[in-house]
Amino acid sequence: MGRKRIAIIIGLFVPSLLLCACSSMRMIANERNREIPVEAAMEEMAEILEEKEEEALAEADWYAEALESWLMAGLTDIEQEEIPDKGEDAYKIFDEPGEGEYLVLLSENGTRYMRRPDNRTDMSYLESEGSFRFEIPVGWTWGYCELDERLDSFWEREDIPCLIWAIEDNDMGEDAFSEDWEGVCASIKHTAETVFGEDMVEFTADRYSLEDGGEVYNFRCAFHDERGYLWVTSAAYRFAERYMLEFIGIKKGEGDANIENLALYTAATYEEYGGDKAMEYEGEGNYKGMDIWDYKKFHNPFVLAYAQANGKDWMEE
Repeated sequence: MGRKRIAIIIGLFVPSLLLCACSSMRMIANERNREIPVEAAMEEMAEILEEKEEEALAEADWYAEALESWLMAGLTDIEQEEIPDKGEDAYKIFDEPGEGEYLVLLSENGTRYMRRPDNRTDMSYLESEGSFRFEIPVGWTWGYCELDERLDSFWEREDIPCLIWAIEDNDMGEDAFSEDWEGVCASIKHTAETVFGEDMVEFTADRYSLEDGGEVYNFRCAFHDERGYLWVTSAAYRFAERYMLEFIGIKKGEGDANIENLALYTAATYEEYGGDKAMEYEGEGNYKGMDIWDYKKFHNPFVLAYAQANGKDWMEE
């Protein structure tokens, strides 16, 4: 990888790391629950930011080396060029297709059409050569997810909205959720109700068949955080021959509502080629919220969304 390219990637990662640090700082502030004079608070904040900036710059070298090794292993990244607008209808679902490109989603309630973004190109994919690829938002930053070490994340300019994902060997069988779809829906909804309680606003579950014969499962949950702001998380799952994937989208209620469909869109664009994947996760899959979650090789999307929205871990009362 050229020095200019590494510099561009470092430039993208450093502010993102600082944003993640700010998220941690918000959590610390919530836990302290004490009054601090404004001047003292500003001095303390400046010291913390300076420390975090030094940490971020030090970690940037690690990211450059890691990204270069991923590229050599066959994981390709996206060119950071001037990015055209994705189009206001990108990721929106329609009953009938219009102009442009669409993904076709077949369901018991009829055929739906999801609008593909105008700015997508042949480089709009995360790809492990000979193994798999899936489409991601053009220009979003790829990095680790501080919510869990076995997750990766994409985000746009800020730490929210974000798209979280992970891939594991498939030991559940292709289209596994179809075997007991009603039971799966009831189980996942119960988990959402347990995490959000009275703050849960809405829950929906959808199962779609794709033109290539595969299926994608999508669960959407709207909830209020502890300050009363509306959030939406969507979890989409794909079971292919060799691997199974989870995509979790998290966004605050304001802004581009079509981004709520991003996890579904990304899962629907997944392609598998039969080869060994280059990416491996270290450690055991011991995730947060497993005691109320029936699918142990997937993360509990609702405890992750709760942590992102409230700046603290969810603890069962």
